[in-house]
Amino acid sequence: CRRYVMVMLVKETAVSEHDLQKQCVAKLRAHNYIVSCNDIFSGIQFIRDIKNKAIYKKHIQAMGGTVGFPDITLLKNGKTTFVEFKFDKGKLSPEQEVVHNQLRSMGYEVLVWRTLNECVEWVLNDLKEHSKKQ
Repeated sequence: CRRYVMVMLVKETAVSEHDLQKQCVAKLRAHNYIVSCNDIFSGIQFIRDIKNKAIYKKHIQAMGGTVGFPDITLLKNGKTTFVEFKFDKGKLSPEQEVVHNQLRSMGYEVLVWRTLNECVEWVLNDLKEHSKKQ
């Protein structure tokens, strides 16, 4: 029944990368994933005051913010997964490629999702894998 509901809801369409991320986060949280947003540098674009923008960016970097870090971190059942969102034909930046490769070399799963269907399929597979282990 849970699978049917999730598949039925996948007919939503995103109109931007931000919209796609919000839709996926809602699906993930509905299945009890802890979702942490790492997309902190994108938030800088909303600050219009140049001086405050520079102060904020410096603060985020001092606190460990890393350019190129995936948009969200997912936690569930002892597993950590990182997800980067790209809308339409968006490409990874060189910084993103470096960070993603570094995370993969450390044994983490790093995904790039362009559609809500990719998120839903991953959740279904993850839930299936976890139920096999129990």
